[in-house]
Amino acid sequence: MFSGLSIGVVIPAYNEERFIARTLRRIPPFVDEIIVIDDSSRDRTFHEAVSAADSRTRIVRHETNQGVGGAIVTGYREALARNLDVAVVMAGDGQI
Repeated sequence: MFSGLSIGVVIPAYNEERFIARTLRRIPPFVDEIIVIDDSSRDRTFHEAVSAADSRTRIVRHETNQGVGGAIVTGYREALARNLDVAVVMAGDGQI
């Protein structure tokens, strides 16, 4: 919670096994929800995200790759379903 608003971070991720755990660990504590969209990665992105997840983290897997735009749309839909006040996008490698 930040200034009375619930905050979510949407993280589209495709083949980010080298970076996703570090990215998740760097999310500040005022973020209420972390929504990782594994866009049908061919590497261990999903497993690395699961191992680094905390109680704020929700991981969604696409059955087929939908591209970064599709992953962001899925993430925003999840944020809306969770009634978050603010949702921002951060890349799976930690870039904004």
